[in-house]
Amino acid sequence: MLPAYNPRPAAHDAWPASLLATQGPPRPHCRAGRSCKQIKFFIPIHIVILQNFHKLHCALFLVCCLNYFFQLCFLSLNLVISTLCFIWNTLAYSNTRD
Repeated sequence: MLPAYNPRPAAHDAWPASLLATQGPPRPHCRAGRSCKQIKFFIPIHIVILQNFHKLHCALFLVCCLNYFFQLCFLSLNLVISTLCFIWNTLAYSNTRD
């Protein structure tokens, strides 16, 4: 016959009654030698990053779009200035040949 299922591990049986009354049963990550405060601090950082990932992604996309827009503006400005300089130099050269 199989033993009855015990949802509480054997480590709970060794937990002092005074601590069990004040703090409740130990948590598995605390028994594993990790700090409970460290775990509580570690998990919300990932939650915050995941919650703000959409905002970060949108901000990065906006920066890339603005970069592309300014590159197009400066390229068109460069073409206009180059064309004006070419016309100016052509007119100046044609006036000196006379």
